[in-house]
Amino acid sequence: MTTLPEPGFLTAGVVLYREDKLDEAEYSFKKLLHHIPDHAAANFMVGLIYLRKGHLKEGIELMEKGFKLCP
Repeated sequence: MTTLPEPGFLTAGVVLYREDKLDEAEYSFKKLLHHIPDHAAANFMVGLIYLRKGHLKEGIELMEKGFKLCP
């Protein structure tokens, strides 16, 4: 089990995403991915953010990765 330097990266990212603060949400999820690169939900959420920012190819790849990690 990986110990994170602070709790709540995923929760904070989801809150920021719902508030349409995409850059801040992306940063929160990427902090989580820095420590746990195969975190399914964080990969999926970054993919959603990338789609909303118009980075379709990268977004789809990350969403698929998240889904494969945790169908």
